[in-house]
Amino acid sequence: MDDIRYLKHSEINKEMWDACVMNSTNGLIYARSWYLDAMSPNWEGLVHKDYIAVMPLTISRKMGVSYLSQPAFSQQLGVIGPLNFDEKLTQKFIDLVCSKF
Repeated sequence: MDDIRYLKHSEINKEMWDACVMNSTNGLIYARSWYLDAMSPNWEGLVHKDYIAVMPLTISRKMGVSYLSQPAFSQQLGVIGPLNFDEKLTQKFIDLVCSKF
């Protein structure tokens, strides 16, 4: 999964993130960095290559256990990018998420 990186909130380039979301075929307001900052502070993300595709990770923690949760007022999140996703790329994102949570 060398082409997909897991980035902490402080490591995300929000300008490049938002450019990816705005130029994607499936980008919604819910995936914009400012919206994620408001709804899920300290969110993290998966980034494919140089922000060709992204996946926000809205993380919650309870009793030392990290898990993904759907933020309030966020209809949907997932893999976002301007390219046509093939099943293999989507599966790489899912596998990486499953290995972390």
